[in-house]
Amino acid sequence: LSMKVEERTSQLSRRNEELNQAVKEVTETKDRLRQLAYYDSLTSLPNRRLFTEQLDLLLRLSKRNKEMMALLFLDLDNFKRINDSLGHSAGDLLLREVGKRLSSCVRDSDVVAHYVESGSARIDVSRLGGDEFTVVLNQLDSAESAGVVARRLISALTQPVTIEGHELVVTPSIGIAISPNDSNEVEGLLKAADTAMYHAKSSGKNHFLFYHSDMDAAGVDRLKLETDLRKAIERDELVLHYQPQVDTQTGSVVGAEALMRWQHPEQGLVPPFKFIPLAEEMGLIGALGDWGLQEACRQMVELQSLGLNLPKMSVNVSALQFNPAFIERVNEVLKETGLRPSRLELELTEGIMMDDTDATLSALDDLKELGVNLSIDDFGTGYSSLSYLSRFPLDELKIDRSFVIDYDKSENDASLIIAIIAMARSMKLKLVAEGVETHEQYHFLRQHGANVIQGYLFSKPVPLEELKPLLTRGYFRDQINEIDKY
Repeated sequence: LSMKVEERTSQLSRRNEELNQAVKEVTETKDRLRQLAYYDSLTSLPNRRLFTEQLDLLLRLSKRNKEMMALLFLDLDNFKRINDSLGHSAGDLLLREVGKRLSSCVRDSDVVAHYVESGSARIDVSRLGGDEFTVVLNQLDSAESAGVVARRLISALTQPVTIEGHELVVTPSIGIAISPNDSNEVEGLLKAADTAMYHAKSSGKNHFLFYHSDMDAAGVDRLKLETDLRKAIERDELVLHYQPQVDTQTGSVVGAEALMRWQHPEQGLVPPFKFIPLAEEMGLIGALGDWGLQEACRQMVELQSLGLNLPKMSVNVSALQFNPAFIERVNEVLKETGLRPSRLELELTEGIMMDDTDATLSALDDLKELGVNLSIDDFGTGYSSLSYLSRFPLDELKIDRSFVIDYDKSENDASLIIAIIAMARSMKLKLVAEGVETHEQYHFLRQHGANVIQGYLFSKPVPLEELKPLLTRGYFRDQINEIDKY
């Protein structure tokens, strides 16, 4: 009997252990399922589902307690370009780093040190998807406190981050909505913050805006602009304007940059800063870029047929355009239009150059084999990797207008311009300084050896018909003589 009792006890003990193990496995499985259901797998931050559920609860609590809340909606500027250039693995690493910095910044902020948890999950920082993040500030004493946090978030995110050997600076655009002023419901508050974020992005990026009701009408305007942009090419509403590049030693135009404009039937001439980013977001930049390349080459041939001398035509190439099919398209356009390849210059962004891979090198070599010229647009503003200057078959550097404009306000900008000029000379690269508007800028650039000038000092971007008389040999000679007197 004693043996049977012991055997039975042993069986019960084993059964109890098995039951405990089963309970443990079920609990772990439930925890894993909850993690998958409610948390972002990349950053481990709360996802849209948990954010929505908890925000609803928080809004009801703040309404009952008559408290103020703020929702900050963050979107990373130019993340798509970084993702497309460096690849998704680098993009994922960047998103993780952004999540860490946001969490650390909010955790360390005295404004939200008294954050009150609702239920079992905090949603002070969440990732809604893609490059969209939210920050919830609970029990605020004033709306201005949300602005304080927004400034800290921008400061934290704009510190350089090294991803796979590339030093990147990521900037956010932030929209802020306040409850109960803007809405006391999840959908309304989220929409208000999203709308404010869009306005922050479209008005210059890397800053924040509070929502106000006037923004709603502008949101409708954006939708209409998107719809109209899709039809702009087929309706023949796009036009090219040309800004001459002047050799200050001869007074002659030695090149012109083709700049796209949109002749909107109702809004008039829409500048590129309004519709080019929109085209990139909508996936239309390839079609717009293709039209621009073809039209620029066609009009260059027209100038030649009239006996007008324009040594080269510069066409901008977006990082989103630059792929294997693009090289073949350049070849096709040159053949279709009959333009000599040496008369075409492609202005590439540093975003293309930062993808310092054999594929990029091969693509650039293929373009050089066609006989076209390659220029780096806005040199010095991007990823500051000088290695590609010696690796890639480049012909020209363009000094960005932001350095030129601020050369007399910033010692760094002045030093950088001098360094770029010296570097271009030592590497036997041609140089164009863009954005030149004043006599002082002109004299500074000439003094340090930059002789080809592009900017409003000589001419704004003009339609083809207005460009034609400027192509007379030495057209700007008299103006340059006058400037040189001062």
